[in-house]
Amino acid sequence: MRVFKSLVLLFLVPVVRGSMVQLKNGGYEDIVIAINPELPEDHNIIRNIKDMVKEASTYLFNATKQRFFFKAVKIIIPLHWLPKPEYLSVKTESYDKADVIVANPFLKYGDDPYTLQYGGCGEKGRYIHFTPDFLLNDTLYNIYGSRGKPV
Repeated sequence: MRVFKSLVLLFLVPVVRGSMVQLKNGGYEDIVIAINPELPEDHNIIRNIKDMVKEASTYLFNATKQRFFFKAVKIIIPLHWLPKPEYLSVKTESYDKADVIVANPFLKYGDDPYTLQYGGCGEKGRYIHFTPDFLLNDTLYNIYGSRGKPV
């Protein structure tokens, strides 16, 4: 696996077991978003993830009265995607330990974003799940609204 590292200004990413997310000077760092290795190559997924995170960071920054934002996000790219100069090798990041995953939908949820959570309301979740269609299909704006702003 390779990782695309992007420093950027999604939804509130919960700090989950195994997560490497850190809060430093108001900026969330080491958020890992992983694209499922079975998905076909589509660089629009990466572009839309970056746009979503930027928008979510601005929303978070304003909603928290300029206290918090997303500072560093890593996107894990499947190995079968063509290499690019901006891709780096993963160090300790993995799909299984990602804070956010992009994968095909589960029948129960369709394209609805959700958090896999075994505990009760307010408890930490395992990961946030987005589908490729959620990230790529702009007509879903009518259903879900902006990708970077929680409902």
